[in-house]
Amino acid sequence: MSLGPPRRAVAVPESSIINKKGNEGTVFVINGNVLAERKVSLGPVLGGNSAQGGEREIAAGLAAGELVVLRPEADLREGIHVSLES
Repeated sequence: MSLGPPRRAVAVPESSIINKKGNEGTVFVINGNVLAERKVSLGPVLGGNSAQGGEREIAAGLAAGELVVLRPEADLREGIHVSLES
C-alpha cells in the first residue's frame, strides 16, 4: 500500500477550535502574554473524528510552533493578559 510522500502539517486539538462554520474556525493564539483571536482554514480531522476529540489539520492561518488555548472558555476575548502554567 502506498501512502504517498510525507508532508508537514500544522494540527491542533479539535477542542481548541471555536466558531466552526464549514471549513473555517477560530483559535486563540498566545502572543507573549496576550490572547489574539485568529481565523483559520480547517483541513481534515486526524486520528479519529471531531466527536472523539481528535486533532484537526489547519490548512491556513496558523504557523507551526504557535501556542493555542486548548479549551477556550466562552468569556475569553482578544487582548486579555494571560500567564502560562507549567
